[in-house]
Amino acid sequence: MKKKLCIILMLTVLCVTLACGINTVFAEETGEAATLVSVTDAETRGVYVEVSVRIKGNGNGTITATARNEFTLGFTELYVTVGLFSSDEFTMFYEDMEMVTYNFTQDLNIFKEISTTASTNGVAKYWRAVVMYRKDTDDWKTISTPCMLYDGNGNLIE
Repeated sequence: MKKKLCIILMLTVLCVTLACGINTVFAEETGEAATLVSVTDAETRGVYVEVSVRIKGNGNGTITATARNEFTLGFTELYVTVGLFSSDEFTMFYEDMEMVTYNFTQDLNIFKEISTTASTNGVAKYWRAVVMYRKDTDDWKTISTPCMLYDGNGNLIE
């Protein structure tokens, strides 16, 4: 039992160390005096993030796209762009659609949201919400909703 508890404690300390990006401090000899040098590994700051995307017709002639930081493990800067794309015809790829509006933040905190809203201009179209995000200096990731048809009032057509 004591071994299990010790292993759990060691793993917990390791996870917290990685998540918090704890600085390592060491002495470097310069000949006459020792200089303290601090090293921070930015790669280990944010261990994990989960981002969601949703699209909603508002029934008042507008469509809203929302990105939400569902969960973050560790301290991280989460860059997020949320955009609304539309098209007269159904398409599988948002790159074939027209970007209508977008919003951006340099740090979307845990459980917070960022949204953008566009007018339908009274015309039925296919819409898709797209979120591009990255934590710290990682590569950008993209998630999106399916392509959905909304009428000119912003109501979903099934």
